[in-house]
Amino acid sequence: CEHADSFRHQVLYVLLKSALKMLGLWDFMPISSDRVGSWMQALPAWANVLLSAGVLIFGLRKFVKYCSAQRLRRDNPLEWLRRRTDFPSVELLVQDEGLFRKAMEDAHLSLGAQVNFLALRQSCL
Repeated sequence: CEHADSFRHQVLYVLLKSALKMLGLWDFMPISSDRVGSWMQALPAWANVLLSAGVLIFGLRKFVKYCSAQRLRRDNPLEWLRRRTDFPSVELLVQDEGLFRKAMEDAHLSLGAQVNFLALRQSCL
């Protein structure tokens, strides 16, 4: 049972760390794995279970969102780029090369991916 608790603390630590990084708070609130373990041991059993379930649900939702975005990028790359950069429509994005290049830059695409996206844009014109 001690190994299961240690594993659960490590999973909770990794999920908590990624949540704080995503929120931009990790640099201000770095937390050690040992500290998370001591917090978990200090909580009542019901709160420990509730916290673990909440963090697990958060992690699963993040993973599902990531998988969905990857699937959209593979199946409909222009729609993925539009959503990633909050453009109103794919048509507006494709019409203006400057906007398209800016969107690719904002999406942090690699040089190879930019070449592929530009070719895809050309095929849509």
